[in-house]
Amino acid sequence: MFSTWTTKWSKDSWTTESCAYRFVTILKVVKSILKSILNLFTGLKLSYDSLPQRLKPCFLYFGMYPEDFAIPVKRLIKLWVAEGLIQPPNTGILNVPEVEDIAEEYLNELVMVAKRSDGGVKSSRIYYLLLDICISESKSDKDLEFALSKF
Repeated sequence: MFSTWTTKWSKDSWTTESCAYRFVTILKVVKSILKSILNLFTGLKLSYDSLPQRLKPCFLYFGMYPEDFAIPVKRLIKLWVAEGLIQPPNTGILNVPEVEDIAEEYLNELVMVAKRSDGGVKSSRIYYLLLDICISESKSDKDLEFALSKF
């Protein structure tokens, strides 16, 4: 398919037919790339849809941060708690975990994180494909609104 790119072409070889052939070849390559991207986004959307409901607002909160930004985890957890995204379980148990501990569990469920030597999490990142899903889903969820509009 790419052999047409490796051939040296003279000025005379740029006929209407050869240009049309190259154009069709390029269109096929672009179509294949777009199909792959669509499949990737479809898979990411299915992954988002299969998240437990309690994790979806936390995931969407990542959409407020710039792409590939090192998100300070302690601050993120405090913001999740302040926004009301983390609720303590309503059980009759006396030893209910702190909301910050629940938030850290949510974070561990959502992302692969780099851990410090003491086992804690220092920062996390959101990459562009996931960021696109965050932004897209946040815009479509009319019931979801965060106090902070952007980082």
